[in-house]
Amino acid sequence: MHSIKYSKSVYYIILYLVDHNTDRSVLEGVDALVSSTAGTALVIHTADCVPVMLADPDAGVIAAAHAGWRGAAAGIVSRTLEEMVRQGAALERILVAMGPCICMDCFEVGDEVAAQFPEECVTRYEGRRPHVDLGAAIFRELTAAGVAADNVAMPPECTRCNPERFFSARRLGVESGRIANVITLKEADGARMRR
Repeated sequence: MHSIKYSKSVYYIILYLVDHNTDRSVLEGVDALVSSTAGTALVIHTADCVPVMLADPDAGVIAAAHAGWRGAAAGIVSRTLEEMVRQGAALERILVAMGPCICMDCFEVGDEVAAQFPEECVTRYEGRRPHVDLGAAIFRELTAAGVAADNVAMPPECTRCNPERFFSARRLGVESGRIANVITLKEADGARMRR
């Protein structure tokens, strides 16, 4: 591996195209990374937000997006897909893995946040605040953009429900640790996704 690039997300929709020469200091506040440079690893840190790892192994293009509710609502995943296509990826070949994140049952939000998501991704309870399914919202965005549903792996577990395995800002506070989500573009044989 020639270079590892990681960002410290700020929950907006800033995207950066990286290569071996990218100075890490420019990645402060970046929510998505895209690369077509072999020997590069992209890292996104999360603790309840959805890590979205994307790859078109045939084109040699990878991406890592940090999708908190603000980024998800603002279209960080669509912007990431657009940049991947500009780098030579094809939507029908893109593979996506969402990592552990907060589940809908644990993600209680205010009405102002719920209003930013499709109603199909919001559960409303009598006398309680609404809950949002971030994974479902991102899945809808991916498939609406042209990614095949069969090419999308949904979040496997909830970060808040599993404190023995994952950091959760909702459970532990914003100063909790973070999960490193990594995708690499190897020299010879295409992209690798690992959690």
